[in-house]
Amino acid sequence: MLKTRDLSVLGYANGFTLWHFVTDDPAPELQAMGYFNEAAEMFRPGDLILANVQQSPSVMASLLLSVARIDHRGVALGTLGQSTTNL
Repeated sequence: MLKTRDLSVLGYANGFTLWHFVTDDPAPELQAMGYFNEAAEMFRPGDLILANVQQSPSVMASLLLSVARIDHRGVALGTLGQSTTNL
């Protein structure tokens, strides 16, 4: 479940925002339509979200997500990349 306090701005320029998000929710949950709906008013199409996901005590995943659209159905994302690291 999205906790907006875990979402922060890394950079902003020319109407584009690079966001950072940290959570222990599973990566597929973040990528699902509507996960980021609570923060919809903060996003613009084209924004990027760098998400760090703690999958287990020894596994961290990093995802690069793109805000594809925001409409009456909510926030739709595209996945640009994913990397998993064993800690």
